Amino acid sequence: MKRIHNGMVYDTDKAERIASYKYGDLNDAKYVIEELYKTKNDRYFLYAQGGALSEYGEKVGTNSYSGNSVILPLSVDEVFDWAEDRNINSQKLVEELSDYLDEA
Repeated sequence: MKRIHNGMVYDTDKAERIASYKYGDLNDAKYVIEELYKTKNDRYFLYAQGGALSEYGEKVGTNSYSGNSVILPLSVDEVFDWAEDRNINSQKLVEELSDYLDEA
């Protein structure tokens, strides 16, 4: 997927996927799939899609909703928040963010 946001092109085909999160089945109106990417210019973004009743659902009429997909640019702090909120424990993500992590 490719989207333009604030004059920058975010393209899942050209970026590196770092981590992902999935909730529910595609047949579930509340399903969510999120994938964290990093561009060649070291910018992070989230490609997210969800069912009609998910946080990504889109109103398409007076009383109707549809599934939707979005690209959301993220700061490093937002990447940390996303990973903690979604309980992501990916070794690749830890390696990616190692410059920002402290030992416990």
